[in-house]
Amino acid sequence: MNVIIMKHLLTITDKDITGSEKLSAAEPRIAVNAVLFDADGNIALSYMGKYDLHTLPGGEVDPGEDLHAAVKREIWEETGCDCEIIKELGQINENRSEHDFTQDRYYYLARVVGEKGELHLTDEEINDNTTVVWHPLEQAIKTISEKQNDYYQHKFIQKRDIAALTEALIWLHTHDVPGYSEFVRTDPITKGWSNDKKYYVETSGGQRMLLRLSDIKEHGHKKSEYEKMEQIYNLCVSTPQPLGFGLCDGGKTVYSLYGWIDGEDAEKALPFISETEQYVLGLKAGETLRKIHTLPSPDGVVDWADRYFEVINERIEAYRSDKISFNGNEVILDYIERNRGLLHSRPQRFIHGDYHEGNLMIGTDGELYVIDLLDEGFGNYGDLWYDFKTFGENDNAYFSTGFVRGYFDGEPPQGFWDVLTYYIVTAALTATND
Repeated sequence: MNVIIMKHLLTITDKDITGSEKLSAAEPRIAVNAVLFDADGNIALSYMGKYDLHTLPGGEVDPGEDLHAAVKREIWEETGCDCEIIKELGQINENRSEHDFTQDRYYYLARVVGEKGELHLTDEEINDNTTVVWHPLEQAIKTISEKQNDYYQHKFIQKRDIAALTEALIWLHTHDVPGYSEFVRTDPITKGWSNDKKYYVETSGGQRMLLRLSDIKEHGHKKSEYEKMEQIYNLCVSTPQPLGFGLCDGGKTVYSLYGWIDGEDAEKALPFISETEQYVLGLKAGETLRKIHTLPSPDGVVDWADRYFEVINERIEAYRSDKISFNGNEVILDYIERNRGLLHSRPQRFIHGDYHEGNLMIGTDGELYVIDLLDEGFGNYGDLWYDFKTFGENDNAYFSTGFVRGYFDGEPPQGFWDVLTYYIVTAALTATND
């Protein structure tokens, strides 16, 4: 038998399970498993009732048996289905010192061909009360992940199946993204507040990218966001290069591809650099925002005060209806009412919507990158000074001072502070209702 070289997904040893550094030197056995989809998009899990254990169907390869033939045989035995192999998924290596056992497992994606039939189980599998159950892929991951396994061997099984199913989930969401055939690495990114699924991607040609996946319901919003990032990039602002936008996952998901930036969130990096460096980065942030603000707003835009209060009035009413109060809240409400005129006839252009340290990145090249936009309901255009509403949120005086001076190329006018105060006060009141 010729062992097929596949993408390596995981190596599991006793260190992962028990913390032991011991390793087995046994010759590896060869096994296969499959993530098997039916016509409804569900996948098969073998369920051993005796142990309350769910696992992917599969087993050891017979001497001289071809791996593809072994997959089809195991699927037929454990699920009662004929199948066709879609693609290779990856290889997982196990080393169990306590059992003096090693194993190389080759995972495949497959789909059911024809009707589902009866299982063809061994006596041991029958004694284990083995059945087959079908779940959506994400539910299968949840079912396996949430189980607290007590048996040493079962912990290995759980870990390897989660890794294989996670890889299958990535494939399911991304396989019809243009250029997917060139992806050699796709790693989930878990940081950030967005509901998007995010992945670090490397291609066979060495290109590195950020892939964002969003629900199809977000299509209009995400398309607008992508186009605006293109506009910002074309201004020669340091921002991830937009590389592609469209639908994937059979039309159920929106994808956005951007160039990858090596670096660290400014919010995390600033406390660890000198005060002078913080101030200089603030100057860059202000200069960058000024450049972004050169993009025009649409023709015939309604007065900013009307647009702003259409949103804010609802929030103020929600605040009042919730009957939330604190000492001095009536003074704040009175201030908001008396100073509405500050926002009339404000000049409107493109705005970022959430311009602060958390949406900026300091690259390894020393550049300051703009990495995200936020549309709070104003379509990313409005009063330019609205982009300062999160000014000073992180109590970084040196960065904030540089930020304002960089934007205004010196000290700002008094009117800026009046308008900014209004935004900060209004945001503080309405945020209590979020």
